[in-house]
Amino acid sequence: MFLMLSVMALLFTPTGVYSQGMIFFEGSWSEVQAKAKAEGKNIFVDAYTDWCGPCKMMAKQVFPLPEVGNFYNKNYINYKLNMEKGDGVDFAKTFQVGVYPSYLFFNASGFLLHRTVGYKQGPQFIADGAAALDTTRQLITNIRKYQAGNRSADVLYNLSIGLSEAGAPDANIEGEYWKTQTGDLMYSAQNFNLLSRKASGYRGEEFRFLLQQRERFAAVLSDTEVNTFLSSTLFRALQYAVGNGMKPLTDSVMDDLKTFKSPFREEYLAYAEVIRNAGSADRDQYYNLVIAYMDTYGYKDEERLYAYSQELLSTNRADIAASVLRWLEKANPSVMTVKHLGYVSQAYLISGNSQKAKAYAQQGIDLAREQNEDDTLLRGYLEAASR
Repeated sequence: MFLMLSVMALLFTPTGVYSQGMIFFEGSWSEVQAKAKAEGKNIFVDAYTDWCGPCKMMAKQVFPLPEVGNFYNKNYINYKLNMEKGDGVDFAKTFQVGVYPSYLFFNASGFLLHRTVGYKQGPQFIADGAAALDTTRQLITNIRKYQAGNRSADVLYNLSIGLSEAGAPDANIEGEYWKTQTGDLMYSAQNFNLLSRKASGYRGEEFRFLLQQRERFAAVLSDTEVNTFLSSTLFRALQYAVGNGMKPLTDSVMDDLKTFKSPFREEYLAYAEVIRNAGSADRDQYYNLVIAYMDTYGYKDEERLYAYSQELLSTNRADIAASVLRWLEKANPSVMTVKHLGYVSQAYLISGNSQKAKAYAQQGIDLAREQNEDDTLLRGYLEAASR
């Protein structure tokens, strides 16, 4: 009996509840406030419409995430309102909701503290909720400070960020902030954050400034953090240039990549050659460039690891599959995933090692069952390896 009670207790602890994703309260606005006061929490409102695509994506992809539920269920009473039906119509008018999805953050008394808009990845959505709990970052709090005459750098900075996140950037307030940033003050982590938010692309003024001053910003952040942002913009520009046959732009991006210090320079140029040759008629040359890049650098990047594994395994060539296996074995994630096991099984199958292909496929099927994931491909590999 004691054991059963202990198990039941675990099932109904906050951790067990939170792991299910966000829990949304159903009731009236006054009941939401009463519940928030009783539990000592703030209120989060998902302001959505039936026709809003990003709203549906948030509901399907982000709200159910365990880490999102852990944060929001702990700190907020969560509430959903359709802005075009019932109480949502007056709510939208009262709080001037015109962009969807909009996220509004209130205290327990129903006083608006903060707001953001748009589709968010899980970490950014959690960061929004954290900002709404921080009196130095709350949008409405900083608006009130500004209206009261506070022009400190911190208020101007947080107000600029808050307005941008709310979908209402204000160039005048940003201009006031930049006037406070003279000399060495310019090269701070928060200024890198603000400039990177504003960077509109490869030719943009903010991006060019960050590129030219990357070493000064790296001194307060890190080479990796600064260069990761800069390189992602450069690679996007390179892909666009190559895809559209724009040789001058391609050459310009390559010249910028050559200005980085080692070891970033070698890695970036190796990946740039992969991009430049992606559409080449000489597929063996392209595959060799991918293999050389992945063997040395790319296996550390999960997105590229699986993207190039999928692409090269589609050749169904045993020699190429052997190279893919090298990347997958080098990566060897500490927490094994169904996806990783699937690619390993496929690579062994193409390589002709049926025994290992079966073993990894079965391991992936077992893990998929535990995690309630699709195992269709793995079952196909298991069947093929068993013939």
